[in-house]
Amino acid sequence: MDRDKTRGKGTFKIPFPYYAPDDSLPPIPTAQDVENARTLKYNDREDRDRFSPTQEFRVSTVYLVKFSKDPDRIMQEAENLLFLQEHGIRAPKLYATFSDQEADPLDWASVGQKPPTLYYSVMDFIDGITMGPLEFEDLEPQIRSKLSVKMAEQLRLLRSIPAPNPQYYGRIHYQGIRHVSFTTYRDELQAGPFDTYEAFLQKVKDTFEANLCFGLNQEMSQKMKFYLHIFHDCFDKSSKSAEPKLTNLGMTFDNIVFAPSASNQSNRIEDYDVWLTDWEFMGWFPAWVQVASAAVHLSGGLDLLDRIEIAEGFKPYCYTEAKFFLECCGFFSTSI
Repeated sequence: MDRDKTRGKGTFKIPFPYYAPDDSLPPIPTAQDVENARTLKYNDREDRDRFSPTQEFRVSTVYLVKFSKDPDRIMQEAENLLFLQEHGIRAPKLYATFSDQEADPLDWASVGQKPPTLYYSVMDFIDGITMGPLEFEDLEPQIRSKLSVKMAEQLRLLRSIPAPNPQYYGRIHYQGIRHVSFTTYRDELQAGPFDTYEAFLQKVKDTFEANLCFGLNQEMSQKMKFYLHIFHDCFDKSSKSAEPKLTNLGMTFDNIVFAPSASNQSNRIEDYDVWLTDWEFMGWFPAWVQVASAAVHLSGGLDLLDRIEIAEGFKPYCYTEAKFFLECCGFFSTSI
């Protein structure tokens, strides 16, 4: 059986290959077009790592093409993008997914190797401004505040999309959570989906405990065991913190683009729209998970300091649960 079709139709709910061309745009790039784009100035990076899980090239000025040896990483985001298109979230539009065994966009030939089979997704290139947390912090307070409000609006929209049932934790279309380190460990492909909060929490605890069993510092083991002992007690199962909220774990400043608005011709950055451009890691998680993720990737702290406008997008703002969870991540060498 064709492995591509098994991946696309069996594991995921999106057809594979998938094509949805737009007649107003240039033709959808082929794998050879992606290889030819390697030398363009915005793709030609000396520090590019051939072994990174996912690569991306800008092609034909209007498209962003992501590609990977791992079909799961490409298909998962593609599926998420199609779902978001149905719900009015500001995210890149998906035009195609396909695989190819011949093209060599990373120039494996230069090191005497044959290129691997690669899986591609073609989406909108969002032409705008990205900035790091320090650059964002250096903006005038009024500008930072307006952009933060717009970020919060996108978060509110995302978190308002209801889960399939009031205690569902997993990906869209009743699928398990993939490649998320606090729910999967070692060679485990996916976890869940979970139909109760208790089952989700137990899986997170089991993952922490597995980390404890594999080579962690014995001197700290008593404190770690104490955290495992009190783990369930630190999550209020009757509060709003347990509510499943659609969550984007890839929300970092690197993946936020401030782009000119189609409805406002102003060239002031505070009038730009906010786009989130990385949607691989999306699913329904307890309300506190996005808070913990933002504390790590957007702020460097749970207080969000003067980014209180961003915090408005996280309501309910589950500080206590997020704080305990992040402490556990630190003890058990687990990332979010």
